[in-house]
Parts: sequence; structure tokens; C-alpha cells
Amino acid sequence: MRKQMLLIAYALAGAILLPPVSAPAADVAEAPSLDLYNAALVFIGDARWPEAIDILKLAVKENPKNADAHFQLGYAYFQLERPLDALNNFLLASKFKPADAEAMRWQGLARLGIEDYERAVEAFSQAVRINPLDVDARILLGAAYTYLGDYQKAADAYREALRLKPDNADALFDLGLAELALNRADKAAAQFKEALRLDPKLAGAHVNLAAAYNSLGQHSEAIKACNEGLRLKPGLAAGHYQLGFAYLKSGDIVAAKAQQHILESLDPDIAKRLLDLLPK
Repeated sequence: MRKQMLLIAYALAGAILLPPVSAPAADVAEAPSLDLYNAALVFIGDARWPEAIDILKLAVKENPKNADAHFQLGYAYFQLERPLDALNNFLLASKFKPADAEAMRWQGLARLGIEDYERAVEAFSQAVRINPLDVDARILLGAAYTYLGDYQKAADAYREALRLKPDNADALFDLGLAELALNRADKAAAQFKEALRLDPKLAGAHVNLAAAYNSLGQHSEAIKACNEGLRLKPGLAAGHYQLGFAYLKSGDIVAAKAQQHILESLDPDIAKRLLDLLPK
């Protein structure tokens, strides 16, 4: 579970956020560590995380109040899948620069990586308070609520993100997932369709649109959506499950069993779920 959460957190970070790489404005307090900080930015730009960490440690040793150095140190640790070390530095970055919404966002991502969902919600909520126009923070807040199982609050966060940026395909997709979890398949389908209008290559949106269609009893439409999702991303286990389910409900048992057989090598747990639905 911990590894899965790390992967989710890193996926969110890669899809939504990039760290600032510009040097901060120098002042008297930061002057001793500024050269080290600038040198570390070069390594960060080249994704040389261990070297960046070594230099940034020196920078914060020279000036423990260098918020930007703590932030970049946290970011480098995050890239090495060390979320607790990352979190400690993001916390210091926020301590010395409390109005930094980005540092607060990354606190939330690090907390997702250690499965501290409630405090992740607090971090993302604080980021939104600092910068109400921060679309990324609202999307991540929705993700944190999702991990807590509070799908209504997740949906509300995604809607706020879409109010600020209506053409955000990620927020539309995530809102669709929340609507599915709330058993509002018709609303979910509408969100997935809009996400696909913006980005037709979102394989997950095709597959989850199929799940919405299956919930609505529109199994022929589900089959079409699944086939498109699997064309874009072959081997997607959820796609084969939804396709098998659609075939089953359409009365094509042979085709349903074929999907269950494919799932055996992709995801045995999901394969068993489909097997349990098939006639003996």
C-alpha cells in the first residue's frame, strides 16, 4: 500500500506540478548560501538528485532560514521516493516563507506519500487559502478527499477547480470518478465525455466512461468505449474488466470469458471478480 501511494503521489506531482527553478532574490541573510543554491539548481535541472541534495544540505547548513533551499531539498528528496525527508523540508520552507502556496501544496503531496490523508487535506486547504486561484491545489485537495473516501467533498473541490479553469481535462476526469463513486453514473458520463473532448487520448477516461455506461445499462456503448480505451492503452486491466462485464450483460458469455482469461495474466484479483459474475 505504501508503494502504491508513493506512485500515486509521484504521478500527481508529475502531471500537475513543477518546482520553481529560478534563483530567489538575494538579501543579506541569504547571501552566504546563495551560490550553493544556484549550483544546486543546475543539478536539479539535470535531474541529478543526489548531487543536488548534497549541495542543498550545505546551503541550509550555512543559512537554516533559506526557504527556497529547503523547498528544493524537499523536491529532490521527493524525486528519490523519500517522502518523509521531503515533508520535513517542505515544512521548513513553509515556516520561513508562510505565504508560499507551492510549498504548502508539496507538503500535501508528501503527506499523500506517507498516507497521512487528513493532514494532506489540511495542507492543500491552506494552499487554497493562500492562493484561491490555485487550480492545482484544488485538484489535489479533491484527490486527498478521495483517499479519505469523502467523495462529495472531492467532487466539490474538483468543481471549484473547473470553475477557475473549465478546460482542465484532469479535473473533469477526477470529477467523473467522484461522481461514479457517488453512484451518479449519468453525471460521471458527462464529465468523462467532456474530458475526452479536450483530450481524446485519455485511455482511463474511455474506460471509466464504459463503467458509467455499464452502470446505466448501456452495454453496447460500454463495449465501444472499452475498445477505444484498450486501443490507446493495451493491457489496461480495468478496461478488460469493464469489457467483460459489458459482454456478460449483453449475453455474450464466450466473449466475457475471453476477457476474464486475459485478466488472469494482468490482474488475478480483478480476474476473480469477473469470474465470480460468470455463470458456472
